[in-house]
Amino acid sequence: MKDYGWDIKYGFWLLLTFIASYPIFLFEPLIILFVVAIALLVLGSKQLIRQKNLKKWVETSGLLLETDLGVYRVSHGQFNPPVKHYYPLAFFSYCYNEKEYKSNEYAFDYKSIWSTEQEAVKNIIKELETREALNVFVNPKNPTEAVLNRQVSANRLSHYWALFASGCILFVIGIILWIYS
Repeated sequence: MKDYGWDIKYGFWLLLTFIASYPIFLFEPLIILFVVAIALLVLGSKQLIRQKNLKKWVETSGLLLETDLGVYRVSHGQFNPPVKHYYPLAFFSYCYNEKEYKSNEYAFDYKSIWSTEQEAVKNIIKELETREALNVFVNPKNPTEAVLNRQVSANRLSHYWALFASGCILFVIGIILWIYS
């Protein structure tokens, strides 16, 4: 499973924002600073809000149907071989509001749970397989969304905060430069 979705969307959105607003930069040099600041604020706050909403997801019980080991290859440079990251795959069913649903999402954020240690992930899968019932977290606004692990690592959370803080700092710098220009 390759999850390039959000990274590509954010990068494309930033590039599109820059290209679309380029004519404005010819007239007002501070606009670029504000556009980048707003883009960072939007990206960071969107992820932080999604993380906060995860805590509101309702816990219910579920039944494990199938497990597997997922592999995600990450390249750390042009000349380095890709590094394998492993993560658990789980297919499960659950009931919410007297309706049965199925999901294959183990976690909300795979980058929070993946590991280069294959055995560590295999242990997670073995632990899942020994359970009679699973704790499933369901989005009450959209019951088709459910995960077994709703935790986001502190490392990923710090990335979201860094985006938001960078946007705030650039916005304040832009206002100060605008006032004194």
